[in-house]
Amino acid sequence: VSIVDIGWGLGFIAAALVGFILGEGYIWRKLLMLTIVSIWALRLVGYLTQRFLPNRDDPRYQLLLSKWPYPHYPLFQVFTLFAFQGFLVTVLS
Repeated sequence: VSIVDIGWGLGFIAAALVGFILGEGYIWRKLLMLTIVSIWALRLVGYLTQRFLPNRDDPRYQLLLSKWPYPHYPLFQVFTLFAFQGFLVTVLS
């Protein structure tokens, strides 16, 4: 489940890239924004990958999933986490 946080960082890069390609304005300003967001997101992805991927899950998600009202649907749980984070990336971007 911890890969959802890796998707979180990559989602911001994707949103910044869409803004760069489809957005209006000066190319240098758009490039600066894409660069800053990408540096921040790649740093976050690197940190979370190092912290949680070596055979460990993020304890926050383990606690959340243990209290989930539908414990018999793990695929639904994971999809909901990914969809919620995707929604937040969209809103915050």
